[in-house]
Amino acid sequence: MGKVLFNRRKTYHLVPEKGDWKIVEEITQYIPLKEGKNKADLLKEIITLARKNKPSRILIYKSGGDLQEDRNYGGGNLPPADPVAEIVSKLKKLTEELYYPSESDYLIEISTISAKENLKDELYKISGKPADSLTEEILFEDFFDRFNPQDWMDDEQKKNGRRFLKLKKYLEMVLDDPLIFRIGEIEIDIFITGKTADNNFIILKTTSIET
Repeated sequence: MGKVLFNRRKTYHLVPEKGDWKIVEEITQYIPLKEGKNKADLLKEIITLARKNKPSRILIYKSGGDLQEDRNYGGGNLPPADPVAEIVSKLKKLTEELYYPSESDYLIEISTISAKENLKDELYKISGKPADSLTEEILFEDFFDRFNPQDWMDDEQKKNGRRFLKLKKYLEMVLDDPLIFRIGEIEIDIFITGKTADNNFIILKTTSIET
């Protein structure tokens, strides 16, 4: 597949409304997608992107450029998001035998809570550490930067890094404003968390040993 460039196009429509006229601005967004994905997976990605932009239609074209499907969602009434159970199931597959590297390597545990709960209070409960423990919030991008491939990495480290970057991509799709918290010193609990479309927090916990 040749290189596909990201681009946007604006279209303006003159629309009759209540005996008057209004101008509607439509933005068409072209996004490069990888080969090898089936249509169902691509549609999930498209719908996730669409939630952020609230379109009323998703147009699907054949490779030759002819229109294949015109899905009209009536003012952004998109299909429901992946339920929490489906997200957790997918995360379990993505994190199976995935170790967070530090002085001792730890697996990732997954849990969920209602967004009605106080997030930090729940994180302290899961951690088992007191609320006055050293607590840091770090940027989502910064946390995953260490997993980008580097020349000094061996093959196993690069493979582990690719898995973490794949996890990052999925979390960006299903969580709003994901956050990273570090609680404690020396044996530090790391929490990756964010809110789902149906108002629940997904929590991924691992541990970093830093003496």
